[in-house]
Amino acid sequence: MPRYFFNFRDQNEFDPDEQGLEAPDLDAAYLEAFEAAKEMWGEAILEMRDPRQQQFEISDAEGNTLLVLPFMEILDSLKGVTKPPPAASNSILTSNALDLAKIARARQIVAQQNERVQRLKAEGHDPRTAELLLDVFTVSLRVLEETYHQS
Repeated sequence: MPRYFFNFRDQNEFDPDEQGLEAPDLDAAYLEAFEAAKEMWGEAILEMRDPRQQQFEISDAEGNTLLVLPFMEILDSLKGVTKPPPAASNSILTSNALDLAKIARARQIVAQQNERVQRLKAEGHDPRTAELLLDVFTVSLRVLEETYHQS
């Protein structure tokens, strides 16, 4: 089975994968990278980093880049996704309540970040990083809201 390497790149660093992972084919390697990128997207948001500038570069054992997975594909993949129907009517209420709670929390995060941006501006600090994060949070909120309204 071929070994694939998942090199990580963002605007500040390049972190080569020294171990790699065996996968049956490039499609399976892509799916592994996609799942890892989904987890890393959430971690980046929690750490107040902009995941839109991150990507995996999947390479073979010779170091040839075979595929690039920009983390923006994670966000793009959520657009237009409808949720499967719940198994029972009771779980519809639970599912809707959880979705609404996620949206409410996302709105809080956007409001808090907007306050940070305004405070930085008022104090004469450079707000660009905070504004980037506000953009990421706002886009994530929009995706949550669109997904909820499509279900």
